[in-house]
Amino acid sequence: MRLVTLALCAAAAGIGGAWLVQHVLGALPGAFWPLAGAGALLVFGAGALTMALEIAFGVAGIGVAVLLFVILGNPSAGGAYARALIPPFWRAIGAFLPPGAGTDAARSIAYFDGAHTAQPLYVLGCYAVVGLLASLGLAVLVRPRPAHHG
Repeated sequence: MRLVTLALCAAAAGIGGAWLVQHVLGALPGAFWPLAGAGALLVFGAGALTMALEIAFGVAGIGVAVLLFVILGNPSAGGAYARALIPPFWRAIGAFLPPGAGTDAARSIAYFDGAHTAQPLYVLGCYAVVGLLASLGLAVLVRPRPAHHG
């Protein structure tokens, strides 16, 4: 149920985010639906992996997600600067974390007619698939078993 809710929220966030950035802020040109789809994939992938980490490690798993997506992901995303202009450590990890992959996908969709979106969409898709499968698998493994009477 949580994954279905996450998928619906991700779709709403992708559509709402693309609409906001294009029609309210006028910040990104490009095709609306590919931008919304990339945003939805970003939200679902990060959310699903966070859910898996939380199932596996409890509240500490949320801390691991914050470390990955916020502390490491945001500075390495290269949003304001081209990846070539950020320090080597951040440059090396940026494209493989959701904030950087999302930034690369949005930039390619907005300014380059979707060229070179395969790698960032592949990264976001991997987070979504791994998060989905890990969440489902871990939920089965840690599900409380009903007491057997008799």
